[in-house]
Amino acid sequence: MKNFDSSNSGVFSVFATNIFHFDFKESEIIEELKYWQTLEKYTDHFEKGHALSGLDMRVLEKSPKLKSTFLDIFVNQICQTALMLNYDFDISTSWFTKTSLDQSSGIHNHKHAYYSGIYYFGDYSDQSAQIEFYTPTPNLPDYSLLSFEYNILNSKSWHITPYTGLLLFFPSHIYHKIKMHKSDIERHSLAFNIVPVGQYGNDDGTYNTAWFS
Repeated sequence: MKNFDSSNSGVFSVFATNIFHFDFKESEIIEELKYWQTLEKYTDHFEKGHALSGLDMRVLEKSPKLKSTFLDIFVNQICQTALMLNYDFDISTSWFTKTSLDQSSGIHNHKHAYYSGIYYFGDYSDQSAQIEFYTPTPNLPDYSLLSFEYNILNSKSWHITPYTGLLLFFPSHIYHKIKMHKSDIERHSLAFNIVPVGQYGNDDGTYNTAWFS
């Protein structure tokens, strides 16, 4: 029997759930976000132990240059080269998150958005909470079988460790959470949602955001 990785065998990873990552360590931008974060007020209605979200849901409106930069990365390096999309997009909402020792978030996704992004501009340690993504329910088998080793082909969840300058983009419908934070260093990030603008779709599914402005 030939090995799985021989020249005559392989795997087609169809219907991928894409999480795009970039190293974007721009000191000027990082310092700007740290400044805005110090002025932010956070929610207080979550139960004890829950990571906090900033009250300002349009943080990037304070920094048009940074907003434009994130959109350029999404359009030119993701839509044009990977997803093969030729549409206009904009960032709808953007907000800070703050996670202190022994805090985490619940599992959630982002409604009314196409793609979402997270930028880690703070300071982190090996005890900083990871972000964990979950396989969409339709992709899960009906059998509960445990793999003896997990990889990108068989995992039901995938976690990523934050570091300063890490920029992530992922489909907004994907459920995810902030895992338990075990560092004395507060974990900060900037999250944002991306939506298509202008005209898209076809036939009776055609939509143009200008119709409703």
